[in-house]
Amino acid sequence: MRRSLLIAILPLAASVAMFADDAPVGLVSIVKGPVQIQHAGQKTSVPAKMADLVAVGDRLITGAGGEVAFLYCPESRAAHLTPDGEVIFTANALEVAKGKLTDDHRIAGCRLPSSLSLSAASQQQVGMGKSRAVEWTLRGPIEGVSVADVRPRFWWEPEKQAVGYEVRVLDRTEQVVFRGVVGAPELNYPEDAPALEPGQKYWWQVAALGKDGPTDLKGSFFQTLPAEQAVQFHTLETDLKKQAAANPKDTGPRILMAFLYEENGMYDQAAIAYDKLSKDVKDNAWIKLRLAAMLGRLHWDHSD
Repeated sequence: MRRSLLIAILPLAASVAMFADDAPVGLVSIVKGPVQIQHAGQKTSVPAKMADLVAVGDRLITGAGGEVAFLYCPESRAAHLTPDGEVIFTANALEVAKGKLTDDHRIAGCRLPSSLSLSAASQQQVGMGKSRAVEWTLRGPIEGVSVADVRPRFWWEPEKQAVGYEVRVLDRTEQVVFRGVVGAPELNYPEDAPALEPGQKYWWQVAALGKDGPTDLKGSFFQTLPAEQAVQFHTLETDLKKQAAANPKDTGPRILMAFLYEENGMYDQAAIAYDKLSKDVKDNAWIKLRLAAMLGRLHWDHSD
């Protein structure tokens, strides 16, 4: 699978300010009809958009025929606000000033990274572009990321002259725990191979095989999550995938899944999730900034 991602960013120097008081407590996941957001300290409101962040003191206001779905993370809660309604976000509770909340329910997890706080100056033009063909390289797990599975998937860009690939996985003492040959540029760690141990560092290497033997070798490393953390991750990921499947138009579960990957050091999975969101949620600065941050961590090719 090819994941050639490119982001073209206008100068970012001093464009993002991190303020503790501006840390988000929720986000807008669905907007239908007339919906406004009035930010704390502002006298006027602006149209609410899908994936807008909500901070303490902000108000969501629905007009006639308007409806908005949102997440409120201090209580791990999701809800809809009915038409002609108004809800105020405080640090500890939701205050319904008008109308009522429907489909109000708890969700398995709702952590918003504090680094999502954005100043007004960050609302700049950030765009995606096409990437050129990438030379053969390892793609996932990319160097230094974490994985939750003890039988992970490995994938890489194909080498043009290769007729096959030899894959090796080594433990932290550089003892080979798995060796296999595949024809395609990917490998699902086999069920009959020794499972990787939680909370350990592993190296993996791919040798491109030509007609006369190995022609080139690439290597990288990754970390498996500790067992308890992996269980928590899988529980949240499963729940979020169910939520996303049940309501594909609701961006909330998909955004939380991107946060979940990022929080657990799965920067390659986070980049893929943010990239998909940036295509579906147009003109959203913070999503594209998170994508840029993940690409920077991964050192993935950004050239056009």
